Amino acid sequence: MHHIMIIIDFMTSSHITFFQALNNLGSVYVDCGKLDLAADCYINALKIRHTRAHQGLARVHFLKNDRNAAYEEMTKLIEKARNNASAYEKRSEYCDREISKDDLQMVTRLDPLRVYPYRYRAAGKI
Repeated sequence: MHHIMIIIDFMTSSHITFFQALNNLGSVYVDCGKLDLAADCYINALKIRHTRAHQGLARVHFLKNDRNAAYEEMTKLIEKARNNASAYEKRSEYCDREISKDDLQMVTRLDPLRVYPYRYRAAGKI
């Protein structure tokens, strides 16, 4: 735990907010394969209302082969960050084809200039 506080202290002293530091640390843990520690960081970031931590927690669920939990976590982000094209785009990676299609259509409605939905369609995945 001491090493975590040192990292967070460094991150916060470099003008990064505490919840951003937790979120960043969660990403480092994911990259190192320490998924439980990553989940702890994201959950703590959520406790202090850093809504983007839902995306990190969704990634942890997905890496643990729990697509349903990943999808639900991204749904929480969508509910909190209304009309968020990137959240719909990311959630489309965690669901079945039909739901993915709906999410990507929403992305296109919200932000017609986003490239990912068009590439996905061109690849024949929808």
